[in-house]
Order: sequence, then structure tokens, then C-alpha cells
Amino acid sequence: GRRWLEMGLVRDAGVSDSIRVTALAYAGFLATSQGDYPVAQKLCEEALTISQRSGDTLGQAESLYSLGRIAMYTDDQEQAHRLLSSALTLAREIGPIIWLPSLLGNLAAVATERKDYAAAYAYLDEALDISREQEDHGGIADSLGDIARVSIARSDIDSARAQLLESLTLQRHIRDRRFAAQAFEYCAWIAASSQQPERTARLLGAAEAMRESIGVPVSPMVRRDYDTYVPLVRARVDVPTWDRAWAEGRSNTLDEAIVYAMELPLEPEPDPVSAAPPAGAAVDGLSRREVEVLRLLVDGRSNQEIAEALFISPHTAAKHVANIMGKLGLDSRTAAATWAVRHGIG
Repeated sequence: GRRWLEMGLVRDAGVSDSIRVTALAYAGFLATSQGDYPVAQKLCEEALTISQRSGDTLGQAESLYSLGRIAMYTDDQEQAHRLLSSALTLAREIGPIIWLPSLLGNLAAVATERKDYAAAYAYLDEALDISREQEDHGGIADSLGDIARVSIARSDIDSARAQLLESLTLQRHIRDRRFAAQAFEYCAWIAASSQQPERTARLLGAAEAMRESIGVPVSPMVRRDYDTYVPLVRARVDVPTWDRAWAEGRSNTLDEAIVYAMELPLEPEPDPVSAAPPAGAAVDGLSRREVEVLRLLVDGRSNQEIAEALFISPHTAAKHVANIMGKLGLDSRTAAATWAVRHGIG
């Protein structure tokens, strides 16, 4: 894709400024994905200069978006936030743009780096809603993976597992190696947090193979995730075992890697519920997080209030409420709250 764009850029005599700006911005976008940041910066800055000179609002939005990605991937999160926010402001003025969910996902990634999880969830909820409305399964899978990354950063592993399962289910049909590699890495961070070194290595080997096949290396920002999670498990196995698991992951086909990633246990390891119900009180298979949500239902909290109290998105809060009612066989929030009180939860 980048080669075709660059060929066009040297044969662009007579084309409009807006077409050249789009070609420059997208060439820069692809160069960024390939880790060629100096070239990407030059391409996108040229695009921004031309679009500002010609008053091309869409071109400015595209250029700022691409420049924001460069800053994000090179770990200049403050600059990334400024550029991506400016792109979002222009994009909202223009109207529906196909890359808006992706832009929102990048803003969420920056917010996650800044530990502003509420903002990250808000961006991703909007991105997910847009992708669902457009029936864009690739966008849905990408947003779900990004939501999982936020959940992992917050140590909300049970939510991350569920989000990744849905994302990987879609990936079986979409077959986008870039987003699949990201999903494998997110699954690896869960495996590392659960002290599963061989699974971590195999998932990262699969992610590495996917990235190599399309020429998309690990960015400095993503490399920090590797530096955070790999040491959690690397010392638990010998070098031959780690290398063998990594090689097995690299040898997997895309389908094999997706199936393996989906085998990641979806239920978290059993752990005591803080402020648990009295001994003998039934919880009917509710997870720790669902019990926390149920307690807030007893207090009459809305989905928005539950989300704020637990630092999750309103969408995730609503899903927990629906899961609770489904597991308990109840048809209303009031009935769930009543059930909780009767069973000593609240």
C-alpha cells in the first residue's frame, strides 16, 4: 500500500491539493505502522502544510490524525493527545468519516497511557457504537481489543477475557493480521498476569509472526507492554522451554493462533470477594465483579454511576447488569436488588 502511494506521489502532476494531501497523509500513516517514523513525519507535515494553505479541513484532520499516531507510537503522549484531539475536533465538524472509530481508539490508547481510564472507556464506547451501527466487524473487533487493553491496565482481567473472546471470534472471519497480532499480545498479558509462561511465549511468538508477515514491527509504546509483562513470567521457565513455546507460536497459522488464543480461560482464578456475603449466603455463580455491581444496584445506582464507582465504561456496567439478571433469572434491576438483600449482599 505504501509503495503504491509513493509511486502516485511522484506522478501527481495536475492533481488537486486535496488528493495530494490524502495521499501524503495515508503514506505517512502506513510508514508509521512500519516503524519508519522520520519519513512518516516528513510526509504528514507536508500534508498539513498544504491543507492549511488551501483551507482543506478534511486534509488537516487526516494530517493531524497521522501526526498524532506518530507521536503516540514514539511515546510522546502529551503531543499525541494534542494532535489527536485537534483531529477529532475537525472530524466532528466535517461529519461521518470512515476512520473516526480508529481515531477514537488512538485517543483511548493515549488516555490509557495517561491512566485516564474513564476517558479511554468513553472514547472506545463511542468507537464501538459507530462500528456496530456501520456493521463494521473489523472496527468492532478492534474496539473490543482496545477495551480489553484498558481493562488489563486496570487489572480487570475478567472483563478483558470476555472482550477478547468476542474480538477473536470476529477475527476468525476478518483475518486482519495486524489486529490479530494485537489481540494475541493482549491475551499474552493476561497469561503473564496469571503466571503462565509457556502460554505467554507461544502467544507472543504468534504475534511476532503475524507482524513480520505484514511488515508491522512492535512500536516503542507497545514495547513498554512487553517490558512490563514478560518479566512477570520469563524467570519461571528455562531458556529452552521458553524458546520452544515461542517457536511453536511462530509456526502457527492465523487460524491455529486464533483458536489457541481463544483457549485462554475465560473465568478468572477463584479469589475471595472483598466484603463477601455472610458464610452460607448464595451468590449463584456470580463473578467477583458482578457481586460488586450487585451491591451498587442495591444502592440504586444507575449504569453511569456504577461505571464511575468501579472505573469501568457504562457499556461494560450495562453488560454486567444484564449478566447478573440472566444468571439469577430475574427481569429487572429492582428484582436483582431485592434478591441481593435477601441473600445478604448489599
